[in-house]
Amino acid sequence: MKTMIEIFDDHSGKTTLKWSSYIKLYEKLFSPLKDKNVNVLEIGVQNGGSIEIWSKYFKNFANIVGCDSDPKCVELEFANQNIHIINGDACSESVQEKIIRLCERYDIIIDDGSHISHQIIDSFIRYFDALDNGGIYIVEDIHCSYWKEYNGGLYYPKSAMSFFKRLADVINFEHIGTGKTRQDLLLGFNTHSGEHIKEETLSMISSVSFHNSVCVITKGEPKLNTLGELMICGTTSSICNKHTNFDSKNLPPSQESNFWSTLKTSPDEEWETLKEQNLLNEKKISELTNFIDEQNNKIQSLEYSLDAVFDSISWKITKPIREILYLYRRKNLK
Repeated sequence: MKTMIEIFDDHSGKTTLKWSSYIKLYEKLFSPLKDKNVNVLEIGVQNGGSIEIWSKYFKNFANIVGCDSDPKCVELEFANQNIHIINGDACSESVQEKIIRLCERYDIIIDDGSHISHQIIDSFIRYFDALDNGGIYIVEDIHCSYWKEYNGGLYYPKSAMSFFKRLADVINFEHIGTGKTRQDLLLGFNTHSGEHIKEETLSMISSVSFHNSVCVITKGEPKLNTLGELMICGTTSSICNKHTNFDSKNLPPSQESNFWSTLKTSPDEEWETLKEQNLLNEKKISELTNFIDEQNNKIQSLEYSLDAVFDSISWKITKPIREILYLYRRKNLK
């Protein structure tokens, strides 16, 4: 059986573009599934070359589904009838329904789509639930998450990279020591994406690993993703015997008084919120400043009008009359 690298080297069909490090990684990830009846979903089809590669590597595959927003992709022809191409936005409900209708559970999901951060996050939230236990979810070209052109940035709190880094906290959820849920840890991203990932689904994230430009997330039963029981073996404790009084039921210690653990959102997300609020405040200040300038101009205009009245001949001629009226009113008020 040919390796992934050998298949790429020998391939002469439809074109595909993959960095060499990806191919080595995929050989490592996919080799245990090589002879299985796998179901594969790839978001981003382009010329269809990668679809052909997967079909050559997984000789006994059940279904390979490709999704692409380019309508020309549906014109691609494949010899195997178990290869399906869906046209449309993978982040839309209608396309999601079509993908799930073809196959309810996938063993491998590869996101090689737009590489735009919020769409990567949306796709993960939509399709990780459709990944089978033991399945592999792969995000390619995540280096785009560092670029503004793809809705990213090195420290942008809502980039795809920031999202997947946060999943490390989701995996270690049982140690947080506060009343937060797993969903709370992704609150900013859920609000941003418009979609919500279930608490139960988040509990099934087994691992998150980062490779150059690739993020790999695996899925498993929640009970297998916990720390488990502390296993102590051996009979001699000449240096430290604290374990004799150790009670794992007291873990984690409460972190309700820990400022850094009880923040509603992460500092970087809070900074972005404050930045947005500051921009709104600056806009209001600018509007109020313009209003005050307008009122000052009106006051100045009225002052000019009053000065003109006081300097007028009619005002001067009527001055004696006004003085007589003033004295008359004072006399009557006594």
